[in-house]
Amino acid sequence: MIDQQQDTVITPNDGPAADAVAAAVLAAQMKIIDVAVRNARQQSWCGEFENIMNQIFPDGPPDGAREFVDSEGWSCRGLDRNGYNRDGYDRNGYDRDGYDPNGRDQDGYDREGYNRQGWNRDGLNRDGRDRNDPAVRAQYPFDYYGYDRDGYNADGFDPWGRTREDNARRGLDPYRFNADGYDLDGQHRRY
Repeated sequence: MIDQQQDTVITPNDGPAADAVAAAVLAAQMKIIDVAVRNARQQSWCGEFENIMNQIFPDGPPDGAREFVDSEGWSCRGLDRNGYNRDGYDRNGYDRDGYDPNGRDQDGYDREGYNRQGWNRDGLNRDGRDRNDPAVRAQYPFDYYGYDRDGYNADGFDPWGRTREDNARRGLDPYRFNADGYDLDGQHRRY
């Protein structure tokens, strides 16, 4: 006859005796975790400790917390059982509401919903101006370098100092260069 080992899983629905055993097992696990957290913190082995704990408990701490904590409720890295430090911030620097110490969420919006430039996610600023409104966009026709869609700056000059009229007279178009910066005659951009 072959010996067979059967794994017995104890669940809370197995009655008071099983509940008592499950509570005793959890208490023993938490005592071991308490000592392990304290020793890892003292020896600065938090990374190694977390790797081992994640292998032993792949579903996370047995008490349902987000962090493995000592009996005082602090992890090796100084986080509480829910993953927040004493100042109320998680590992990524955000509080329980999802804001960093400067009051910005991970997308850069403040608690009122505006980014550093003063626009909300819908493209409105605090005054109600819509950045996508054609009238507003018409007020901002220049690129990062100060040139409009036709290649001229606010004073009417192209990058070579010629006006639209100069280029029209010479038959030049600001969009006459290939990706390498040469025109049809083999001349480089700056001539």
